[in-house]
Amino acid sequence: CDSLQDQGWKRIDLNMGCPFPMQVRAGRGSGLIKNVDAFKEIASEIAMRNEVEFSIKMRLGQENEDEYSHLLSILNNTPLVHITMHPRLGKDQYKSQPNITAFEQFCKVCDHPIVYNGDITGPDCIEQLKQRYPELKGFMIGRGLLSKPWMFCEKEPLEVVLSLHKSIYEHAVANLCSDSQILSRLHAFWEYLDSAIDKKTYKAIVKSGNLRNYREAVSKLA
Repeated sequence: CDSLQDQGWKRIDLNMGCPFPMQVRAGRGSGLIKNVDAFKEIASEIAMRNEVEFSIKMRLGQENEDEYSHLLSILNNTPLVHITMHPRLGKDQYKSQPNITAFEQFCKVCDHPIVYNGDITGPDCIEQLKQRYPELKGFMIGRGLLSKPWMFCEKEPLEVVLSLHKSIYEHAVANLCSDSQILSRLHAFWEYLDSAIDKKTYKAIVKSGNLRNYREAVSKLA
């Protein structure tokens, strides 16, 4: 925390929602939900850092939907600006549907403002959630916005994609060294955009092994 504050950070989000197996096995992400002692230490440290605001992003649990209850008293007594809840289990990763019943139960027992996260695919989803849960503090959008970055504007989808790509490409080229490093960053940009472009061009982009071939593949979108 000291080093982050020295760099000008005033807000830190603790992510207990990461569902990826390697992170979970190491006790991080949603794997932290089971480790009450570790979370007590984190909560104690948070309570001593009045100069920084903290929030937590979490899932209902790793294996079952009420695992968060083991941490509830700690969560409620930890100074947080909000809790972002993704109402799935860690083991679900991004499969199945968000458990709205369990989410509603969490809302009843959580003392902090709540931000909703999970399967938001457009403005209509947000409006429906706002009407159903007017007490929500806000919404966090992840994969939905990555797959549709034009979601909240009136521009053509391809125009938005290419504009974002230009910024990411220029930053990667200016700050990374080899083709492999740059392409690793650039290929990740297209991970959720396979439905936005034709399959042949998408494959050429993500399979490109050098920058020349990559630029050639992307140019076919213009």
